[in-house]
Amino acid sequence: MNLSEFIQKTKRILYLSKKPTRREVRYGLQMNLLAIVLLGLVTFIIRILFWVIIGL
Repeated sequence: MNLSEFIQKTKRILYLSKKPTRREVRYGLQMNLLAIVLLGLVTFIIRILFWVIIGL
């Protein structure tokens, strides 16, 4: 792929792409925050279990 093909494909992608709606952005943020909270909760529970078992 040479430079001119790359530029043409990039222009096509930018032309076909669209900005996400406010609802899509909000849904994405909610899912990311939920994943972060769940990961933190699981890590906290594992840390508590190790603290109880090993007694650190």
